[in-house]
Amino acid sequence: MTKFKLLKKVTKAWKSGITTLAVIGDGEHQDRNYIILERVHTGHPEKTGKFNLYLDDWNHLKELIESETYQYHQWPTSTKYSTEQEVLHNLNEILASNPDFLQKILSNKNVAGLSQASFEALDKLAVRVYEIKAENVDFLLKQLSDAKNDELDNFVAILNELRIGQISTIAELVRKKISLIKLLGHLIKQKDTKEREIHKLLEKNLWLLDNNYDLVRSDKTLSDYLDKNLEDDPELGKRPDLIVKMFLQDSNHVVLVELKRPSVKIKADHIGQILGYKGIIERHNHDIKVVDIFLLGYDLDPNMPTGLRDLKIDVLENIINKKRNEFDEFLKIVEDNKEHEFEIL
Repeated sequence: MTKFKLLKKVTKAWKSGITTLAVIGDGEHQDRNYIILERVHTGHPEKTGKFNLYLDDWNHLKELIESETYQYHQWPTSTKYSTEQEVLHNLNEILASNPDFLQKILSNKNVAGLSQASFEALDKLAVRVYEIKAENVDFLLKQLSDAKNDELDNFVAILNELRIGQISTIAELVRKKISLIKLLGHLIKQKDTKEREIHKLLEKNLWLLDNNYDLVRSDKTLSDYLDKNLEDDPELGKRPDLIVKMFLQDSNHVVLVELKRPSVKIKADHIGQILGYKGIIERHNHDIKVVDIFLLGYDLDPNMPTGLRDLKIDVLENIINKKRNEFDEFLKIVEDNKEHEFEIL
């Protein structure tokens, strides 16, 4: 037989009377604990009331107060966020005043009791944090790629204000991009490389064409529409395999890329083809204001016109060399800065 005892007793004198709260339990089974509430009304001792409050009763009482009757009494209750926007708004306020809040949550022993689905969500969160860092660095690198050589001093000044850990993160991201540049260079030189391998690498790493293009996403709806409305390429005997992306922050800005296979030299006839694809996109969605067009290949016909305004034409080898020089320079600046920081410490 369970032996219950008084665990805690508190007496409060309020304007309405004296309230006594006593917690009864066996000290081991929390779900069996209960509360005795006793109330003596001011000026009316004969109206003393007393009752027991169990856990189920408490949960039902909270629900009754905070949900079912809230619209009538509108008393302040424990904070509840009904929408995702409210949660994010309050999270912004919390993180602004307490930047280590998330770290404290993850350090709490209760995290060990999370479900497998919750741990998978945390894994995705870690990946997203890395992506956000990458996007920020990509924006910085884009600004630098548009800058003049003497403006690289600004990059050094920025790095001087960062901590070693942040500089290491930038270095890691730049090295990752350099490795992808080298991989693309290796693939285009291999005779057994399949066209689809190059296509997939470019599709996932459009920053190889422009640093702005790390902030784009695939547009399957538009890709499917193009696929259904394109005629077969006379040279390939099939429909062109296009890369279609849309900016994350601007759904009216589209990137269209066509990659010609190694056996096909880019020539004047191809210009009309890809401009035709642009026309199909604009007919599909009249809200699209900008279509960036890239025509890429392995070699150019010697009679190919230059100075075109409506699209960019280039060969993969040129792109690889340009990007390798750009990111090698960035990495050199980062590594030099990191060494200087360590010397100061």
